[in-house]
Order: sequence, then C-alpha cells, then structure tokens
Amino acid sequence: MNKVIIIVDKSNPHFEDTPLKELVNICSNSVYMRALREYDVKNTPDFKELTDFNRNYLTMALPDVSANNTNPSPARAMSYGVQMTAMCYQNYDEQLDFYETFFRDAGHAFVLKPESLHAIPLNLTTPEEQTVNVNESVVVDAGVAGTYSI
Repeated sequence: MNKVIIIVDKSNPHFEDTPLKELVNICSNSVYMRALREYDVKNTPDFKELTDFNRNYLTMALPDVSANNTNPSPARAMSYGVQMTAMCYQNYDEQLDFYETFFRDAGHAFVLKPESLHAIPLNLTTPEEQTVNVNESVVVDAGVAGTYSI
C-alpha cells in the first residue's frame, strides 16, 4: 500500500504557510476531526451524538492531562466508534496491555470497526419522471406573496 496519512492540529495554523500544507490529509480541531480527553469521552453528556459523529468523522481520544500518565480506556472509546486512542507508552498498565493485545491479535495496525458503528448509507431512489411540466402549470398570485396555485 505504501501510504502515509498526515494529521495536524488546526489550532496551531503555522503549517498553513509552509509546503507541509500540500501533504496534510486532515486536521484535528476541524469539522471533520476532533480530539477529546478521556474525561470528555467517559463523561460525555450525549453518547448517541458521540457515536453518530464517529460514524462519519474522526475522533481521537487523548489521555487526561495529569502527572500520573494514566492511560485512557481504549475499550470505552472503541465502543463509541472512536477511531484513535493515544496512549502513554511510558506507563505499561492494563489499558495499554489491552490496546497492544487488541492490535497484535488482529494482526494489523488498523482494524475495521464493528458494522453497528459504521455510517448508515442514505440510498435515494431515482424519482419517477414527471408527466406534467410544472413550470408551465404554475400560476403565481401576485397579490399574496408566497401563494401559488396549480
């Protein structure tokens, strides 16, 4: 495959004035990708919104800022469809062991989400051809704005 995905943080826009901008695939802190701390994932006020967002866009779960280097729960984040969980590799704990085991057992660095967390496609059918030319049949009543009769 030989592909590289480059993600940068949009809150630091300095890359936009460099040649790096042409190589960037996506920016965090944009409408397409967000980064949430473990606290925000764990205590989200709307699990449905978090899951629905992740059906079409990207979320990265980050460890909380603390002196403890506590790893977030990748299982919790994955259950909401979060695509990436950053880990504190200096702290090999139960969460990091789960994370490494998950990907080692899958045999890949990228694992497809369960189908229940995929985007739900919107399949539109082609409308039937109209038999009446609406443009010729519409009479506009100029006396009342917005009133139309056919």
